[in-house]
Amino acid sequence: RYTIISILSGVLLAAVTVSLIKAGRISVDISQRGPLTVILQCLGYLLGLDAYQYLIHRLMHTRVLFRHVHHVHHRSRTPSALSAFSFHPIEFIALGLYFPLMLSIFEFSVHSMAILCLIQFFMNTIPHCGYEFAPSWWYRHRVGRLILTPYFHDVHHQVSSVNYGMLPKELETFLVGACPIVASYGAKDISLRGAADQLEHALAKLAIDHDVK
Repeated sequence: RYTIISILSGVLLAAVTVSLIKAGRISVDISQRGPLTVILQCLGYLLGLDAYQYLIHRLMHTRVLFRHVHHVHHRSRTPSALSAFSFHPIEFIALGLYFPLMLSIFEFSVHSMAILCLIQFFMNTIPHCGYEFAPSWWYRHRVGRLILTPYFHDVHHQVSSVNYGMLPKELETFLVGACPIVASYGAKDISLRGAADQLEHALAKLAIDHDVK
């Protein structure tokens, strides 16, 4: 059901985008552009997309939004290609707004737009397809670990109850009786600065088996 709703929402967003282009609110460059221009436009768009999707996803894993919105997507414990489009309408529209938003800020070549639509389709579908294409050494390489793969995303769906937000204020009280905990924090994530050390200290004090990085 939600897959059909998402597809219909996508058609609506596409119709709105086309209407804005016809109305002159969004400008599209239809002239012939060189390969370097197209590559730079695609790279700039994808870098912005990565930051935008990270922000939306982090917000969706807050308690209220996960319970009422993002849980729809996590109903697929073992994702399939169709799961890539199974979103609550609010989340789908929030993610889909990036495309018209970028077009309203920057003028993209029509060739760049065509390439980006294709790339976005595969970026969304492949991590949810349920099949791993990357070789085993991919996960040991520093670049490979930065790219979302079907295996990583399957794990994310299976442990959807994980808290991606701040530590509780009464951390030790919250952790009493907890099972062994494994946690990993991005060193450059300013929203969670010091969280790893705090969690490590609390778990050690309570003698709870853990692996915190």
